[in-house]
Amino acid sequence: MVRQAVLLQSMEVNGGADIYLQSVEDPPPEQVDALKGGCDTMESPCWSKLLAGPVAPWREEPTPEQECIKHLLVLQSGLHELLLTPIQPHRKTVIRVGSFIARKNLEEHYVALNMATTLLHPLVTGLSLYFGLAFTLTFAVSYKIYI
Repeated sequence: MVRQAVLLQSMEVNGGADIYLQSVEDPPPEQVDALKGGCDTMESPCWSKLLAGPVAPWREEPTPEQECIKHLLVLQSGLHELLLTPIQPHRKTVIRVGSFIARKNLEEHYVALNMATTLLHPLVTGLSLYFGLAFTLTFAVSYKIYI
């Protein structure tokens, strides 16, 4: 590939017009409106929609973020409860999930939970060989898994 040299030409900035700086004591009319609040960013339509209602952190209904966190905590505590609950597929048992108590028939969950335990055991064993016994004990205690 052959590169050719390109001659640079000078170019005019601002069309050759001179730039005059104006003193602060004598601002133009549009700056005066901005200082009085006419064109303030807080008065733009985007901000007015955001600040339309009063901010009430004490409101009674939970926000979507609070609902999401609540469901995640229920799912997390439910997993711990299921791992610690003795599995008896022929009986109905009461599983406590956080503050929510539900009556479930564990018969349909028995196969899935046994499969998960079967898959989890080699993973924990492999991690113990790789990271050592201390990691395995920490993992097993924090997730309440008994090898």
